[in-house]
Amino acid sequence: MGNNTFGGTFAGQTPGAFGTYFGGILVQPYLDYLIAATGGRITIVTQVPEPGSLVLLLVGLGAIAARRRKAA
Repeated sequence: MGNNTFGGTFAGQTPGAFGTYFGGILVQPYLDYLIAATGGRITIVTQVPEPGSLVLLLVGLGAIAARRRKAA
C-alpha cells in the first residue's frame, strides 16, 4: 500500500499562487480496514523515506564533515 498525493493549477494560473489545489490520502485512518481486507496479513506498517530525502541528508552530513576538516 502507499500514499498518494496530487496537486495542480487551473487554466492560466501561476503554479504555487493562491488558489492552486493539492491533496493526498492518509493511510492511518484506513489502517483497520486494510488489516481486515487483507485478512490480518498486514502486521507492521513501515514508513519508507523518499530517496531524495536520504540524498539530502547525506549531502548535509558530507558538508558538515568537509567544513570540520577545513576548520581543523
